[in-house]
Amino acid sequence: MSRFLALWLVLALANLVVSALLSLVGFHHVDLRYEAFFQLLVVPTAQATVLTWVRTRWGLIGLASALGATARIPLAAVIALVEAAVLTAGWAMRAHHVIGLAGGGRLQPLWMAAQALAAGVLVGVCALQRSWRRGARGRLLAFATTAVACGLEPVFHPMRLLTLPLEGRVPTVLQWLTVYGGIFVVVLVATLVAAATVQHREPLAAFHLEAAAAFGFVVALVTLLGYFLHPFLLEPWGSVARTGLSLAATAALLGAVLLARTPRPWGTSR
Repeated sequence: MSRFLALWLVLALANLVVSALLSLVGFHHVDLRYEAFFQLLVVPTAQATVLTWVRTRWGLIGLASALGATARIPLAAVIALVEAAVLTAGWAMRAHHVIGLAGGGRLQPLWMAAQALAAGVLVGVCALQRSWRRGARGRLLAFATTAVACGLEPVFHPMRLLTLPLEGRVPTVLQWLTVYGGIFVVVLVATLVAAATVQHREPLAAFHLEAAAAFGFVVALVTLLGYFLHPFLLEPWGSVARTGLSLAATAALLGAVLLARTPRPWGTSR
């Protein structure tokens, strides 16, 4: 996932520079249409996906191996089944006031929050109890802290306090980009660093932490595209974003559960 993000950043910057030069030199204006913004985000994503797939030899066999190894762990299988049930019900009855993804239902946010909190606590306990070096312990505790903060957000909204110093000084959209964009980067980096830290000791846990980062990236992409023309996410993109957040929390919890168990050898093509 780190290689994918590095490629995406380089390709996105190159695409931005080339598009800006063509607009200014060739057409003497800056193209601010939604189509141009869409291409700026989606084209580098497609390019980085293909390049990463080829260079790292991703494959369905490796993915199936990881999912099969996870399914053989009872607690992990139960978590995955509950996640599937919550999302299936949320999509089947999207407008329901309790379980619907589009109806302001509380079930999915609370389930997501519980998973993030559990992931943070588990990783924190593992970091303190197991024989990690000081640097590795600090990296895992950093991830644990961000996971706990994400778990508290759907219930207590502590991150909104960070927007208070900006209120009345900058537009609301810039407040969101500054605060929540910064939080997203911190959480993403902490997750990828934690995955790299546990890679050699528990590669299956690292796989799920990287999956959590991947789901988070997709949510960020959908959110940016959705907020370009509206101050909120229209449906079905709001439900897609909530689904991605829930899957990210599930993947993080699975990684934490696998990290907490006795290490066992596992391999997959990456």
